Amino acid sequence: MNTNEHFGDPVNKRIENIYDFDNYKLILSTDYFLRHSENPKYSLRSYSRDLDVSHGYLSEVMSGKREFSVSKGVNAFEKIGFRDEEIEYIESLITLKTSEDSMKLSDANYIFKNKYNSRKFKVDNNQDRIMDSPEHFIVFSLLHEYESVEQMKKVTSLFKISEDELINILNYFIEVKYIKKENESYKIINPNHLITSHDRYCEFLFNLSTFFLEHYKETNINRIPDYVASAFILPLDENTAKEINEHNKHYINSLFKIADRTKVADRFAFITNLYLEKDIQLN
Repeated sequence: MNTNEHFGDPVNKRIENIYDFDNYKLILSTDYFLRHSENPKYSLRSYSRDLDVSHGYLSEVMSGKREFSVSKGVNAFEKIGFRDEEIEYIESLITLKTSEDSMKLSDANYIFKNKYNSRKFKVDNNQDRIMDSPEHFIVFSLLHEYESVEQMKKVTSLFKISEDELINILNYFIEVKYIKKENESYKIINPNHLITSHDRYCEFLFNLSTFFLEHYKETNINRIPDYVASAFILPLDENTAKEINEHNKHYINSLFKIADRTKVADRFAFITNLYLEKDIQLN
């Protein structure tokens, strides 16, 4: 990429949907990452020059030590290629971080929550019952696509979940008001389901992993699955933990927003994210 490219031309935008972001600094870091990925020689110093801000100032903003003023932020994001409603949304994100004016905060909050932000899911601290067993989790996942027992049996039978067990789980979900039954169809009451109680999360993940492992053994599958999982541990300090946490929240919110755009589900993704915030003492 030519470092002298004209950022003001919308064709140069790297982020397709800005409303997937709840934090203006994440927009900056993502935009820079995409440009740097295209050309590894494109440095943060080049980026700051193209945004018409000093390198030191931009570094402090992106690391969380400083905030953009609204005017500088708008100017920078316009150079990236954002326009009109996008700039209005970005301005609201900056205002929510920087303003002490209650009127401005009220307007910015309205824009953020109602005008452009499309997140639909609601937090419910009791919605962890899909973790009662791997079988409960599988049945609840299938309910996003299938409505009848006959349809679900085609999948559950592969995992040796009997029809009686399937019906018992469905009745349980009706009892706890996760689903409702209309004639012979089962429908999820709140499809945007967010688990927020994690007391049993590690135990559940272990049980679920064991369940699928046994399934692989019993079906004599001796190859690597088409889709595999990876995990890693990141050592953090107080400042990097805050930055990672912002990206972590954005990542989760983005997944739900993207899933909201699904028309007809024909596959599922199981994604887990365990974030440990407790301090550790190293001798």
